Amino acid sequence: MFPEPDGLLSILLIFPIIIFGSRFAGAPPIEKTRGRRIATRLVLGICVLLLAILPLLGPIASLVALFYGIFCGIQIMRRGEARKRFLIGAFVIAWSGFAIADYGASSFAWHGTILASNEASAVGTLRRLSSAEEKFSDPTRSGPAKEARYGTIEDLRNNRLIDVDLEAGKQHKGYVFHEVVDPGKKQFLFYAVAMYLPSSEVESGWAHFLPGSSLYFHVWHRDKSHGTGARSFAVDQTGTIRFTAEPTKAPVMREEAAHWVPLSNPPELQDKY
Repeated sequence: MFPEPDGLLSILLIFPIIIFGSRFAGAPPIEKTRGRRIATRLVLGICVLLLAILPLLGPIASLVALFYGIFCGIQIMRRGEARKRFLIGAFVIAWSGFAIADYGASSFAWHGTILASNEASAVGTLRRLSSAEEKFSDPTRSGPAKEARYGTIEDLRNNRLIDVDLEAGKQHKGYVFHEVVDPGKKQFLFYAVAMYLPSSEVESGWAHFLPGSSLYFHVWHRDKSHGTGARSFAVDQTGTIRFTAEPTKAPVMREEAAHWVPLSNPPELQDKY
């Protein structure tokens, strides 16, 4: 399967912009031998092909396209007529840089990096909650016979055991944290659900073919899915952090979270879920 052509149209437009820009600026074509013309077209054609079907080699191909655009822009400035040659040449150079930035916005996996960062933050917060519960419910504080009693997020925050800006039901670094603490406070469940983005912040399929769309969505919204994370996470009094890749919305029952996959499973097993 070929990758989505994010930003590819912006790069393809470099070539007609150079052609029409040269004509409008009155810049005569550079004298080339037939072999040199064929070699140039062959290299550029290979670069476009690599950009379309081989993302791993995309950065190299995009640099070739960038240098070609800059070179042509400079030639327009040098060989064109009147002052318009500077404006048109600068536009060609600026478009070349814009096109590479548009393609790079999707090619360098900003989206996956941000999701991974959000998920790592959610797991870390759940670990801190679990550790805070151990300190809060420590029976030795009031004698060895005392039964452990767990606290809510508010209890933990009031005892300065967790971050002061963490609240149940509120967004925290891309996730919304919820709690289930039974009335007797003998059990607890904390779980984190990724935030869902409004439809206006989700990149539509047709947007892949608009110049600048990839750069816009990755810089301002930085997400092409419906959420800020791919998985939901939970931890209970056992201290085991579990996850699910299934769509999750609050509330989550303790029995449901108990069937989620332990995070300590090998990566190859985690990928199955």
